[in-house]
Amino acid sequence: MAVKAVLVLILAVVATSVAQKKCCFPDQFETLDGQVVGTLSQGSFVAIIESVQLAFDYMNQRAGQIALIQDGSMVYEYHIIVDYSKQVEYIINTQIKTCQMLPLPAGTNMSHCIPDDADYVSTYYLGDYLMMADSFSYAVKEGALEGTAIFSVSKGDCIPTSVTFMGAQQGTPVLEVAGFVNYTYGIQNPAKYFTIPDYCSQQASSPEPRQYNSFIHRFF
Repeated sequence: MAVKAVLVLILAVVATSVAQKKCCFPDQFETLDGQVVGTLSQGSFVAIIESVQLAFDYMNQRAGQIALIQDGSMVYEYHIIVDYSKQVEYIINTQIKTCQMLPLPAGTNMSHCIPDDADYVSTYYLGDYLMMADSFSYAVKEGALEGTAIFSVSKGDCIPTSVTFMGAQQGTPVLEVAGFVNYTYGIQNPAKYFTIPDYCSQQASSPEPRQYNSFIHRFF
């Protein structure tokens, strides 16, 4: 009986250590992100719905997103390109063709992996045990973005499945809930995500967009 109890304890320890193993995302991939963001605008609570096509290219240190942002009755189309090698981010309004080129916060890097200081939260499954996933919690502090993220990835291949963020951006409270679908390995058409429009180089500056801009790429 005692031997059985010890065996059960050993198996539990092994299972926990496997579940707590932090992983690294694939080197290049595309995914579709659907998210709801709750925040404050002019003192009132607003819910913003976003559909974002994402491409992450760790081999070339860049990320791109093509976003449809619904804020009330308004729908905005944005293209965001983040070049970590040059430490710059382009925020492009494709409807009115304005472009901002902003420096990234000092020390910003593509994380590529679940952070070392992340805490294991739980393991769960999707479908009838068709996919197992691990979730981790960690503190986020990057420029004007600060809070706590809970990040879930598939066990083994480390494909992102969901992100929940609770915190603030530029001092404004933010709650973001995001889920990822339509994952594909590699980037079929890099130009779609990473081509900078000609008018970006022609504009010295443009007004700060009034609507919320997606920061989902900050978690990768």
